[in-house]
Amino acid sequence: MKNKILTLVFAVLMAGLSGCGGGSNPVVPTVTTNTVAGSAVKGPYQVGAVVKVYELTNGVRGATPVVEGTITDALGTYSVDIPSTATGPFEIVVLGSYIDETTGALSTTDQETSLVIADAANVPAKLSVNPIASIQAAIVKEALVANNGADVAATIQSSGTLALEAMGIPTVDVNGNAVDPVQLDLFDTTADPAVVAAFLTASAIVADVVNNGNGTVADFATNAATDVAAGNALGTAGGTTAAITTAATNVAAIDLVANVAAAVTAADPTVTATVATTAAAVTTATTTAATLTTLKGFVLSGNSFSVGGVAASVDAYGVAAAITGVAKNAVSVAMTVKDLGTGTAPNASSASTSFDFYVKDTATTRMIKGTINPVKLVADGTGIVTFTVPAAATLAWSGVTAAGTSIAAATATNLAANTIFNTDAAGVTTIDVNALLTLLQNKVNNADLNVLNIAGTFDYALGFGVNLGWANTTNDGIMNLFPTGNANVTGRAISGTITTQ
Repeated sequence: MKNKILTLVFAVLMAGLSGCGGGSNPVVPTVTTNTVAGSAVKGPYQVGAVVKVYELTNGVRGATPVVEGTITDALGTYSVDIPSTATGPFEIVVLGSYIDETTGALSTTDQETSLVIADAANVPAKLSVNPIASIQAAIVKEALVANNGADVAATIQSSGTLALEAMGIPTVDVNGNAVDPVQLDLFDTTADPAVVAAFLTASAIVADVVNNGNGTVADFATNAATDVAAGNALGTAGGTTAAITTAATNVAAIDLVANVAAAVTAADPTVTATVATTAAAVTTATTTAATLTTLKGFVLSGNSFSVGGVAASVDAYGVAAAITGVAKNAVSVAMTVKDLGTGTAPNASSASTSFDFYVKDTATTRMIKGTINPVKLVADGTGIVTFTVPAAATLAWSGVTAAGTSIAAATATNLAANTIFNTDAAGVTTIDVNALLTLLQNKVNNADLNVLNIAGTFDYALGFGVNLGWANTTNDGIMNLFPTGNANVTGRAISGTITTQ
């Protein structure tokens, strides 16, 4: 064997020398990579836990990882270099033992969590693999399986919002910034303590459910994604509604902050573990956690909206009655969204979401679709919900002309769209679809993308990345959530047909 190795080395060296004039060193091909790093926390994963990166094809994880790594310290730190030749989207999977927040001890079984990214070249410096990101990943994969042409980045964003809402974690922090599951970090002292407390509480609830024989952490994520997609209360798919309620009660009696901090120090005395929240904040978070299995979110008031002044009812699946007689230059959607908070009484709250739209001329191939991200919903506590588009929002779009020519997907940043979205004092939000399509037309200098500039019949879909549902008969509760997306948009979708004149 030793001779074979030496012979191989000699052959490689000779091949390199023969290919270079003057006896210069052989040329070594350069392999470029993109580094993805962060922490893995189901409490913190411990040294030796395995990190694997898989490509996703139509939402399905590949059989072989493109790269592997390990957790390197007691805080769950990881770093992997993904070859630039590998194409996203990717699922980053962590499997191993972790510090159980409910006991402060190492988990008795290895458990898996994961996250999904659209590509490896455009990611934040730190990505957190955690149970909430796992729910997000499961929602994304379900969506991509159902619609492999979906906008991956938009699907990830809207799925993150739904995962946060499902687990009672704020979607907006104290500074008004959108919360992202893959940015949740127990040890980030610059983070909003209330968000960290809700994250720690939710993670501990998952641990308690698993510890009491109710499947794995991965099972919890998959079942939660199924519930979110179906509009069911958390725990329905896995039969764990009672276990989740019990877990919330159990967690409320535990000092989770002290457990994690002490366990990390015990695992590695050289590491300083400062959990970025307080026991008091966790106690507050457990109050919300006690209602996790209650279906919450926003409703379309009266289960109806109007286009150009023509009213349309919406069924429990988000399908609207056909609308006719709308002037082609007056296509504005007017609706009232009501925030149910934690019960039937209005609450002051806010959420960060995305808004997806799709319009298709049924007589030709003309089509335009896009996403505005983020869009903020703010409930004032009296029942009024206001939609606003932050100055730094991004508009992404793609389309097809009447001649069947595809318009390449593109984006525009620093979008000023509050002339398109407007909420009046009574809580009626108007979306000026004509203005939105004109904005797109001007961005690409192509009038054919202004699909509504002629009279005709059009299919449309509107998607929201929040838990938007069908109101009950008294308009103070959710009967069920609209399905998650359809073939054309992500998020909770409303769709139908409009005929203009």
